[in-house]
Amino acid sequence: MKCWEFMSCPREVYTSCPAYPMRGHECWKMPHTLCDGGRHVKDSLVEKVSFCRQCEYYKQLMRNIAEADYTAPAVVDDSVEVNDQTAKL
Repeated sequence: MKCWEFMSCPREVYTSCPAYPMRGHECWKMPHTLCDGGRHVKDSLVEKVSFCRQCEYYKQLMRNIAEADYTAPAVVDDSVEVNDQTAKL
């Protein structure tokens, strides 16, 4: 489910949002999105991340990822030690 579906945003709001149509599953990664039906717009990513952590869509998405025991591939360079714990982050 995309963010605008979960949040029941009106069509005129979500079609104007930078997350529409391709980034509805990762709206928290983008500045200037029209959050909560267009009532909130965060210009900086610092403000955005803080706001998103309180968002029900974001929290539900993070719970779904955790429940699926999502494991991202580890990116390794010489300066980072990767072990079983960090590989699961």
